[in-house]
Amino acid sequence: MVAQIKEQEKKKLNIAIVQIYNDTMKNYAEYGRLLNVMYAKQHNYAYISFEYNLVPLYISIHYNKIKAIDSIFKDPQNFDWVLYIDEDAAVSNFNYKIEDIIARHEEREIIIAQDINGVNNGVFLIKNTDKMKEFLQKTYEDRTFFHEKTPDQRSMFHYLLTEYKDLVGIEPAHFLNAYIKGYSDFSSAEDIKYWDKNSFIIHLFKLSTEDRINIFKQILLSSRITCVSKPKEIDVFNFTPKNKTNKSTKINDKGVL
Repeated sequence: MVAQIKEQEKKKLNIAIVQIYNDTMKNYAEYGRLLNVMYAKQHNYAYISFEYNLVPLYISIHYNKIKAIDSIFKDPQNFDWVLYIDEDAAVSNFNYKIEDIIARHEEREIIIAQDINGVNNGVFLIKNTDKMKEFLQKTYEDRTFFHEKTPDQRSMFHYLLTEYKDLVGIEPAHFLNAYIKGYSDFSSAEDIKYWDKNSFIIHLFKLSTEDRINIFKQILLSSRITCVSKPKEIDVFNFTPKNKTNKSTKINDKGVL
């Protein structure tokens, strides 16, 4: 019995959920942050948010996530893993545990979702190891991709395909970093699977502030998400909007937000 307890204690991981946001994102990010804080509390994870820039003014703010994670790795609490989540993303299903995701990728040190553009670093898990510290440093210092729209992601993708490819675990995008159908750039790709109630994290990529607020509110209040603010039909739960110009978001039959 004692041996069994020791084995269970050995498997416990010190995990931090990390986000960055500032006043320009505050209107919608506060709702997503609340979801992530609630999830962290339920599963006994640390939650850490940065509300200021960590990089010099001449460097793209996209690199803030690299600096944030690097600082967490140096924290005296000695976190084993960090789950980074963009300010426009949030946990939408509290039933999943981060430890179970990590267990699916034995010997891997970074777990990320893949889409048709490569990887999307809006959400990823990264282990606190010397190799990953080295990876973050190279991603940050490489200026090859500075002209790109998302230079940090392009740089990260480059190193994950080359020097660190054996340390990468891939999760389905619709689970770890799920988009809402009708909003992403992948509407023409037939093999794309979008957010559903079984997705772990929803990423409200390219949505308006109003849409993000409405959807985050729905997750807080309900397990169902249906959107009617897009000019085209959006089938999240086989829902066909009656009024496509309606700028609200349906929660249930009793009313709208």
